[in-house]
Amino acid sequence: MQWLFIVDPINSFQIKKDSSYAMMQAAQALGHAIWVAELGDLYARSDKVYATASPITLQALSPGAMALKSPRWYAQGESQERLVSGFDAVLMRKDPPFDLEFLYATLLLEQAQRGGAKVFNRPQMLRDHNEKLAILEFPQFIADTLVSRDSQKLRAFVQAHRLAIFKLLDGMGGAS
Repeated sequence: MQWLFIVDPINSFQIKKDSSYAMMQAAQALGHAIWVAELGDLYARSDKVYATASPITLQALSPGAMALKSPRWYAQGESQERLVSGFDAVLMRKDPPFDLEFLYATLLLEQAQRGGAKVFNRPQMLRDHNEKLAILEFPQFIADTLVSRDSQKLRAFVQAHRLAIFKLLDGMGGAS
């Protein structure tokens, strides 16, 4: 099977903690061919959606190599223009920010689904279900939480709790 991962630039992966890397490892171990593309590599012609994608092969790394800032962990093949529906699985794994490029990519992936592509994280859900706000659906499992852009409310919250983690709704990670 051929799997397409839509990701950040592959040379920017921090493989020690990148879940996309772990998913690629697992897929390759099962015998699947791994292909990568970035958001800007998606395009439509008429009603068909394509990706300028490259096949990659993950290299075995020693535990010591994993600790390096940028070990050579993959071999990349020649880029090809491929129909997105021609892949057996498509996984949108792009990290935030959620910007217009991301929005348009999800719209293209929705069109690809209509053309038979098997996109495993539904494009509409990627748009409609913010991963940072999703936790609000489970109040019994979270600490006191504030979502606001009002700096006075944020300051008062930090004063009351002494410790807080700030996360941008359209960003990645957080800062304490």
